[in-house]
Amino acid sequence: MSSLFKKIFGQLGGSGSGLEHSSLLPQNVDKLRSEFSAEEELDGPGGSLSAREAFNLAEEIILAFDEDARLTHLESKGALDPSGRAEGWSFRFLLPNRWGHARFTFHNLPGEERVVLALSPFAAEGSALDKMLQEGQAGFVEQQWKVEMERQPSLSHGFQDSSVVIETWINQGKKVELSGTVVLRAITPPLGKARWELLDRPGSKKSLYTLLIE
Repeated sequence: MSSLFKKIFGQLGGSGSGLEHSSLLPQNVDKLRSEFSAEEELDGPGGSLSAREAFNLAEEIILAFDEDARLTHLESKGALDPSGRAEGWSFRFLLPNRWGHARFTFHNLPGEERVVLALSPFAAEGSALDKMLQEGQAGFVEQQWKVEMERQPSLSHGFQDSSVVIETWINQGKKVELSGTVVLRAITPPLGKARWELLDRPGSKKSLYTLLIE
């Protein structure tokens, strides 16, 4: 993964990991007021990734933008293999300090290695909340944002990897059939505990198997 970091981060040096700013991130932004998107190619040979491998890069990038960023959803994209590795992954984050949301989408098929970042403000451009910000009513908007954050529970950044999830189900004797449409995702359902789910297709409302996130 180190070669991916060198590609994604345009400024090196300093303390900690040495990764101070990603070329994917916008400059001179305090609170998000408009949508932003960026895409960057990934170094490497391509091939499937586990959820943890992709998440480590997404987390490193987004924490450089909002140190309190909270993961809320993740799911596989494309084919999923028996080792729990997928052709791509999608991650959603809440950005408490930036008043917005972030979504990373990884594509890692050979020849198509890239990551796409999309940022969206809580107070969407042209919305009533956006107009309140323009009129100096930031306090009210902040309160609404806090309510919104409370409605969206977080997932642990230390979730067990997708490879462990698939292995656990197999060891439990479950028949895990990984067709081209199967999706592995992690969510926190309303009034429920954070869990992994295996769906037979994208957007399905019924899970084939579940596993609580430790």
